[in-house]
Amino acid sequence: MSAEADREFVGNGRYALDKVLGRGGAGEVVLAYDVMLARWVAIKRIPATDAGILQEAGLLANFQHPNIVMVHDVFQEGGQVLIVMEFVQGQTLEELAEVMSEETFRNFAEQCLDGLGAAHAKNIVHRDIKPGNIMLAQLSGGGFAVKLLDFGQSRVMEAPSLQTMDHSGAVVGSVYMMSPEQLNHEELDYRTDFYSLGCVFYQALTMQRPFTGKNMAQILSAHLDHKFQPLASIRADLPQALTAWVERMFSLDRNDRPASALEALQTLRATPAAPLAKVKAAVAAAVPVAVAKPIAVAPAKAVKPVPVATAPKPATSIPPRTFSTPSTPPPPEPSRKFPLPLWIPLAAAVVLLIAGGVFLAFRATPPPGDLLFGADLSNADFPPGTWTVSDGIMKGNGKSEVLWTKKEYENFQLHFEVRAAANSNSGIFLRCPSAQELKQKNLHYLRAALEVEIIQGKDDVGAIMTVIKPSSPATMEANKWHTFTIRAVGSLITVTFDGRKLYDLDLSKGTKPGHNPDGSKNNYLIALNNLSKKGRIGIQDWIGPVEFRNFRIKEL
Repeated sequence: MSAEADREFVGNGRYALDKVLGRGGAGEVVLAYDVMLARWVAIKRIPATDAGILQEAGLLANFQHPNIVMVHDVFQEGGQVLIVMEFVQGQTLEELAEVMSEETFRNFAEQCLDGLGAAHAKNIVHRDIKPGNIMLAQLSGGGFAVKLLDFGQSRVMEAPSLQTMDHSGAVVGSVYMMSPEQLNHEELDYRTDFYSLGCVFYQALTMQRPFTGKNMAQILSAHLDHKFQPLASIRADLPQALTAWVERMFSLDRNDRPASALEALQTLRATPAAPLAKVKAAVAAAVPVAVAKPIAVAPAKAVKPVPVATAPKPATSIPPRTFSTPSTPPPPEPSRKFPLPLWIPLAAAVVLLIAGGVFLAFRATPPPGDLLFGADLSNADFPPGTWTVSDGIMKGNGKSEVLWTKKEYENFQLHFEVRAAANSNSGIFLRCPSAQELKQKNLHYLRAALEVEIIQGKDDVGAIMTVIKPSSPATMEANKWHTFTIRAVGSLITVTFDGRKLYDLDLSKGTKPGHNPDGSKNNYLIALNNLSKKGRIGIQDWIGPVEFRNFRIKEL
């Protein structure tokens, strides 16, 4: 993108795009040069799925605070909303290689709360606070300045309301930092940001996340069960009041969290600092020396500006490509001196036609069952903008949203083809109760339905919740179509991958909640024999892109 001949311009030729700085579920951030004002900027590009995005991003452009990245310009172009922001040189909290000392952390936390409180005062809720969205910029006089990034996911709330999703209807945020109310699609208010920020504070002090797991189901359960290692057990050098303050920020019940950023800030300032003797003793006993060091922000690499006079010209000035054509065609092959008898090629042609007809007839026979999702998705329920179908191929937006069948099924055979990019992750949910029933029982679909995993690059394709694995491992090749058949009759589940049976699972032989079938402990796999015997079928696109086609079902 940085080559002048290939440089792309946006904003009527004002911004010359240079390179991609980062990508996320909602879009990408690109380094660009503002030709008019001769400065580098960062441009966030988001699909324009809702006119409200442009209006709300415009409000951010009129909002300035030293701890929030500044928005210079907002416009719509080519089906995208482009948010032009200041280019901050520094490093994100995710990139730091050591834990923070108490003194550094207090400075860091106060700046975060100052910025977040100012946004909340303007009725702006961030909804995606995470280490990668907090930049630490080196100050010329020493120290660092906190910059909250990526308000492109934010929502403007005139009052706390049902703002659980982004404009396309998808859950927004990092699953490691997401509040329980976000995970459960509940009403949101400003306290959802405090939960995420509390998780960030925990990571800044320990270099580890409070809620972890090997997959989404485990991470979700860690949040909802609120199981984490107490901060004081990791950082004995910190005052108990400070560790309690951090843990209060991400309380499971939002009513136990601070009511406002100002309250959190005042409480933080009221917590006493640890005595120096305690810090030295803790460091000597168990805490790494790094905790006593002030934070060091690596100086940013110098960025060579693009002079206005030599700024690359718009793409329209690129000369057309030319293609050479051969002057004369190659000479024909010489004819055979002894041609074959005429009946030999005729007989061969007849044999090929017969074989081809048999092959085509075999190929033309579709797998058994009715086409569940064909030219449209009218048979399914899903948040608007999260799933699309084109030329018979279904595709999610990679935001972990589930497409559910409107109809409930009991005994059935499911057949589909799937193509997954490298390191992508998806899953098929079987017999999930209705949304109303889940709400009545206070259950999440990950705990109420059987999930067949579709993970590219690992040998547990077809595994049940990544715990019950096939006896003979199977691996999906990236960017290649594979075939699944899932048969559910009564309590027996059979999974076949590319024509090879992976296993038979008997749900009637389920174990106690909290244990795997082999007896090992597991905090998120519920008893198999408690699963619903009838329900919806769901398709999840957690980490994409993952595509599906020829999705058929036959009721048995």
